[in-house]
Amino acid sequence: IIIQSNQIEYEKNKDLIHSNDFTKISINGDYIIDTQNLKYLRSKKILKSDKKTTLTDNFNNKVETTDFTYFTDEKKFKSKNLRLFDKDLNEYITNESFIDLKTNQIAAKDVKIYFSNQGGFGEHTRLKGNYMISDSETTEINKGIFTSCKPRDDCPPWSIQSETVVHDKKKKIIEYKNAWLKLYE
Repeated sequence: IIIQSNQIEYEKNKDLIHSNDFTKISINGDYIIDTQNLKYLRSKKILKSDKKTTLTDNFNNKVETTDFTYFTDEKKFKSKNLRLFDKDLNEYITNESFIDLKTNQIAAKDVKIYFSNQGGFGEHTRLKGNYMISDSETTEINKGIFTSCKPRDDCPPWSIQSETVVHDKKKKIIEYKNAWLKLYE
């Protein structure tokens, strides 16, 4: 891990390294974290910040968050208020997430996914669910609700609800288990 900043301070009695300026962190050259107000708790091997942070990887995925903790030994990135834009420009929004940088998997709860037009699902396609497990090939959503209707104040004209929703990113297919189609109006 390489940490770069204009000003870094070390408090020996607390074994704390911190930077209030813009800080850039490189993790094995595979991930770049841009943040401010960085704290590195050396004895616990934890990096953290409560300011706007961006995490990017070599696959053109970009994570934005306002609060993160990175466990250096486990290579796990825990965050709140996450917005992730994947290489296909799909947008994932969640309040809590956990990213394993060793396996490139993400786990999140109360997730919303807004698919980009490039995915072939349509302009307003979105998916919500209780929690999600995602990797480079698939995203699995628990208690998912899918629709491609234009957003509006009341419920969409139709949706597919399912116990489990699996999005195959390579085939660009969404599969449902124990699903039902709801039609309104």
